Amino acid sequence: MRTIFIIPLLGLSFLCSKLIAQSEQLEDKVLSALSTLDQTQCPSGILYERVPEYYPLEYWRGNYLSDSTSFLISRFCMLHGMLQIMDINQNLTLPKMNDIVLDAQKLKSSDTVRLGILLQQYDRISSDAITNNLIYFENGNFYDVPKRIESPYRTDTVFAFSSFTHLKHKLTQPFILPSKYKNSSIQVNSIDIDFEDGTGYQPILVDEVLNIEFPDYGLYKINCRLTDFQGRTYIAQTIFEITPPKEGLDYSINADDTVSLNGVTLYCWYNKNCVDKKIKKPLILIEGFDPLNTNGPKIVFDEYGKGQLGLLGREYDDPNGKLLSEYLHDDDYDVFYIDYKHGHIRIQDNASYVIEAIDWINNRKHKDGSYEKNVVIGASMGGIVGYYSLKKMENDGKDHETEFFLSVDAPLKGANIPIGMQAFIQEFGDYKLIGTPLKSIGEQNVYHPDGNGLAKGQFALNSPAARQLIYYHYDSPTWSDCGGIDGDCRESFANLLSSIHDEFYEEFSDLGTLNIPHYGISNGSLLGKEQSFSIGSKLSETEISIDDLLQQSGFNGFWSGFTQAAVGIFIGSGFFSKHIIHALAEKGRHRVYYGGYGTVVLLIPIVKNC
Repeated sequence: MRTIFIIPLLGLSFLCSKLIAQSEQLEDKVLSALSTLDQTQCPSGILYERVPEYYPLEYWRGNYLSDSTSFLISRFCMLHGMLQIMDINQNLTLPKMNDIVLDAQKLKSSDTVRLGILLQQYDRISSDAITNNLIYFENGNFYDVPKRIESPYRTDTVFAFSSFTHLKHKLTQPFILPSKYKNSSIQVNSIDIDFEDGTGYQPILVDEVLNIEFPDYGLYKINCRLTDFQGRTYIAQTIFEITPPKEGLDYSINADDTVSLNGVTLYCWYNKNCVDKKIKKPLILIEGFDPLNTNGPKIVFDEYGKGQLGLLGREYDDPNGKLLSEYLHDDDYDVFYIDYKHGHIRIQDNASYVIEAIDWINNRKHKDGSYEKNVVIGASMGGIVGYYSLKKMENDGKDHETEFFLSVDAPLKGANIPIGMQAFIQEFGDYKLIGTPLKSIGEQNVYHPDGNGLAKGQFALNSPAARQLIYYHYDSPTWSDCGGIDGDCRESFANLLSSIHDEFYEEFSDLGTLNIPHYGISNGSLLGKEQSFSIGSKLSETEISIDDLLQQSGFNGFWSGFTQAAVGIFIGSGFFSKHIIHALAEKGRHRVYYGGYGTVVLLIPIVKNC
């Protein structure tokens, strides 16, 4: 009995039934609560309270400038989405939110920076409508007070201005305001923009390109001033950052050769002590878990994680001050990196491709006149794939010609992602924002650099390789309600959650022990501390803002770290989102995940829980 990890079936089946059958959303609850009002009495036909208060539009009336109300493209898109739900009869002709997201992603690399302007009148329910007996709330719905003496609706205006990208690397930048993204329900007299380049405000015409010379690299606050035909002026601000282009490294970072094989791409760096590109002494690196194919050969010498150096191009606190690559070069190693073409597929399948790659290296090595032994290194999932490949070759009577195998932080017994965290990723992606699940906003190709982050997360979590590696996976293929909470039910439920994992690791164990030395390295905790939580304790409790929601979905490609920090950016609003994740309990029924979304309408909270 694996008592420490056993979860009661009823407790978790209740949770996952919520995730699977999530039909009611926060936006639906808000519209339902307002459906009992006679909304034809709203003068503009655009009612603020129809949408959760993701952003408080009263901060963007165009009256003042401040860092906290500066526009990013994510906020600009959301305002369009909010207005579309606010539109009672769906008559607005504004660009759709998702269309703006896709345009911004496609145009991010364009030399010309797009700008967008939105000026729109709408109505909101007066904050004292209930106390003045104009509207009343009963049994979860809002109602009109019959024969009221005044209207509960008040006219308001929102003014938005944003660049479509917030980061460039050239001091001379062309800007354009396309007619598609100049939208106003009020007749406009003039539009002027101050790019903070020292020239002050200058007029801009629709579809006219302005070439701006910025004085230096850094962060700029671009201000827009719009004047209507009544003489009223509106102002808004967006953020724009210019950083120097990235410089190259002191040594060659590109592979000398690239070989495409079945299922993998093999990248080769020949030892420069041999000028004729002959393979003498292979050092073979096997890629780790890479379901989105984001790593590639750059992690060897170019870039790994947030650093500017690759895995082999670092000093690692060497007392002699030498890079690891220098030692490898001195010892005549040729470096090979095995990159999966599909990092999400079954481990057995990628192992078969790695065997082909090892065979290719050995055959080429023999042709070049060398019979030196290989060194094979597998990091993370690469440790499992590498072990499986080498042992399969041994069992099949094939010589892998390997001196020793090194696994680094390899899940040799499986990986652990808390069930509550898995549920959070699933539920988070399924939450509907402006009628669209967060995972469905923007670019849907998970291999695209600007693909939706939550769609990527769900794809990776539910991939065949992840299901094999993760000890307990929330989405068991044999999910069922056992109808009880006795010990047998709990034990069978735990087994079902780990059935795919158990099946693979049983096969993995049956391969046997390698006939060569196997050295396992675990990085452990970088803090040097033991696990800080106990069985069943709370792992995480967090409140997520609308900016956080957008950043993790279709807007992840628009933010630079400096810009995000400089804008400061959290505008408090009536929208709230809270998420709690618990570790597994030893026994008994308990909740492993709670997710709550809510908004406030006339001081009345409207909440959707999961």
